[in-house]
Order: sequence, then structure tokens, then C-alpha cells
Amino acid sequence: MRTEAIIKTEGMRTLRQAFGLVDAGKFIMLKKREPFDYTEWHTYLWEDRTVSALFKGAQEYEEGR
Repeated sequence: MRTEAIIKTEGMRTLRQAFGLVDAGKFIMLKKREPFDYTEWHTYLWEDRTVSALFKGAQEYEEGR
């Protein structure tokens, strides 16, 4: 199990790689500014993926660690 510090570090690295440094910072500020309802967000997060596809992705991720 990863610690919170490791998760934060990996999350920031992922944001920087995906968006670049400036846009990663903008993304974080946007998320901090708006009210965030995890339950509502989670409802739409994977709506375009099947349970089988999510499971397969999780298995592949775990095997690659």
C-alpha cells in the first residue's frame, strides 16, 4: 500500500506529464475553487467503460507494478 505522500507525488508527476507544469497548476486551482462532490463525480468517471474493462485494466496495472 502506498502512503499519502507517495500518492500525492505520483499524482503531481502524472498531472505534469499529461498537462505540463503550468496547466497542471491551473487544474489544481480549478479543482480547489469549485465545490467537489466525490459521489457525483464518481458516477460519471467511468460511464464509458464496462466493469470488465475496468477489471482488466486493474489487473494489467497490478501486473506491471
